[in-house]
Amino acid sequence: MVSYHPEENKIYENDGTGVFTDTGKSFPSSIVWGDFNSDGLVDIFDKIAGKGYRTLLNDGTGLFTESWSMHDPKAVRSFGDSGDIDNDGDLDIVMSNGGRNDPDPTMVFLNDGKGNFTDSGQELFAAKFGRVGLDDLTGDGYLDAVIMSSGLPNQVWINDGTGKFINTGISLQDNNAFLSCAFGDFDGDGDLDFFFSHFFGGRNQLWFNLINDK
Repeated sequence: MVSYHPEENKIYENDGTGVFTDTGKSFPSSIVWGDFNSDGLVDIFDKIAGKGYRTLLNDGTGLFTESWSMHDPKAVRSFGDSGDIDNDGDLDIVMSNGGRNDPDPTMVFLNDGKGNFTDSGQELFAAKFGRVGLDDLTGDGYLDAVIMSSGLPNQVWINDGTGKFINTGISLQDNNAFLSCAFGDFDGDGDLDFFFSHFFGGRNQLWFNLINDK
């Protein structure tokens, strides 16, 4: 799961009856949630602008402790998504980069199963204020990526099954900004289509995947 809130994120604790209490904990806006050490608890992968990346592991009481970090002074507030990219049973991260005016390559971080990440060295779409959506777009069991950008066409990258992404050359829309992408089989043909929500007041868009129409 990924958070797109423009400011800090807060954690509210549910008492079991649907009543939520502010825990006082807050984190930067560029957060990806997931169980990164496979202990059944939800952890945090976040990016701090001008500093870099880190993993915060949940101890089961809602207390988060930093377990891994990577310095990157070029890090800016942009967003990513989590999924098992290399099919080894743990959650990896695809994280976009670049500000509103300065595009930077999207990065792929591989998880060792304990919440420690390694930069794979891949440089995907250099988006501006980017977002990422991961799902199996080709029906081969591997997670592919849709990378969204402000002011640049969205792109589709296909996973070769080893965690390496290949640019399809497909560009979706032009000169717009989309907040998020939802996947679903909207036309009932057995493959995943894309629904984009617009960021600056434009129209939301639905794009159909034609892979099963060939």
